[in-house]
Amino acid sequence: MTFDPAIEFLLVYDKSFSCGEDGTPNALPDRLNGSSGCPVWRGEPNTQLDPASILVIGVQTTVYGTDKTYIKVIKATRWDHVLKCLGDAFL
Repeated sequence: MTFDPAIEFLLVYDKSFSCGEDGTPNALPDRLNGSSGCPVWRGEPNTQLDPASILVIGVQTTVYGTDKTYIKVIKATRWDHVLKCLGDAFL
């Protein structure tokens, strides 16, 4: 795994705490091996969600397996770097 902390961050995803919209146990879609390109959002933990306080902090790029089948590591590109790349490409 290549990882540059200046432009990327890692998240630990424990599938045993994951559920679908209806509350049933669910995880990342196996056929997609994740959800590359999806936004990574940041909210304040243990607080009522306030839409004004939720921020996009990155874009998910890769999912890595671990030696524990229920744990995945998600790699995301930091939002400021994504914006820079878009600006470089289109401005």
